[in-house]
Amino acid sequence: MILSLAPVFSAGLGAAQEKLRIGLVIEQTGAGASLGAYWIKAFELAVGEVNKGGGVLGRQVEYEIFDNQSKAPVSVSATQKALSWGAFAIAGPIYSGNTLACMPVTQEAKTPQMTGSENWRITLQGDKYIWRMSTGQTQEIQKLLNWVMAERKPKALGMLYVNNDFGIGAWETAKKLLKEKYNTELVMAAACEQKQPDYSAELKKIKESNADTVLLNLLEEESAMFYRQAKKVGLNAFLCTVNTGISVDACRLGKEAVDGVYGTSGYEYSAPEAGCQRLAKYYRERYGEWPDNEFMKGYNAVYLVKTGIELAKSFDKEKFVEKMHSVHITPKIQPNIVGGSLYYDENGELHSWDYLAKVTWNGKEALAKALFAIPPFKGPDSDKKTFVVK
Repeated sequence: MILSLAPVFSAGLGAAQEKLRIGLVIEQTGAGASLGAYWIKAFELAVGEVNKGGGVLGRQVEYEIFDNQSKAPVSVSATQKALSWGAFAIAGPIYSGNTLACMPVTQEAKTPQMTGSENWRITLQGDKYIWRMSTGQTQEIQKLLNWVMAERKPKALGMLYVNNDFGIGAWETAKKLLKEKYNTELVMAAACEQKQPDYSAELKKIKESNADTVLLNLLEEESAMFYRQAKKVGLNAFLCTVNTGISVDACRLGKEAVDGVYGTSGYEYSAPEAGCQRLAKYYRERYGEWPDNEFMKGYNAVYLVKTGIELAKSFDKEKFVEKMHSVHITPKIQPNIVGGSLYYDENGELHSWDYLAKVTWNGKEALAKALFAIPPFKGPDSDKKTFVVK
């Protein structure tokens, strides 16, 4: 009986090895579930496209979802499960704390990881197996502050940030940039808890500090709650934020209270870039709403794995690593890539175009409209100039 089963098992194992496996370690449940849903939808689309086009070097792509429950310890075990499953690469997580927790696991396994996280420390730890799917918070905040300081010329700048790796990293980045580049300091800063329901204390601090401009680095739901409460008390301060604060979720929850908020984002659905426009059209037609940039990031994760393997002309992970550092990926190299021009440096840090957008309430929905396209600080496009989006 055992002998008769052995050939069947071997054949099954051989068939599985003929597929390219990507483990999607993502926030499927818990606080980040709405964000993880974008990646899951993106994988469905991207993997389907790749397989329909013949796969990667002749192999069909297979993916499995490993729910990290939006928790760092679970992210570690989920990553280990994905590696045991035979993943060539790991995609995710989104939350910075989750990525920082599971990075040592993928590094030890010498397995490529495509993360959706933005904490500045992620790509500065000497881990050659990590790649970021959007520009990190150091770049995003610097681009935002460059515009705010030049165009708004604030007399007093305050900041609210979420009390986790994502928010604390942004606070550290903002403080450093303001001191070194603008010789100024925040007049107030407050750490807010995830799922915090009331911002009365923070609004009082803003008023007492006489801050005329407030930089927000909160998550989507918290951003919306703050906007609503700020509008209710008549806060008279200019609000600017990173991508989470002008995300689809923040705009849907905040509604008219988000009107007039400015923010920076990489893969904005209103961006004048072919990949963004194509995915925005697809998502709007299929789901009846605009996609969050997390959808674009998840989509790119699949195509970056494909790109690295095809550049290496091999499924050898070390050759993948070699080809995917100090590399400029354009539509000529990968036609389906979103962003148009992506430069990955020696640390896996992404340098690409970002967009400054303004949210406007039209009576039915709050929409983020890209106003300016801002070039990367490093790579082939770094000599380009910011231009107005028409």
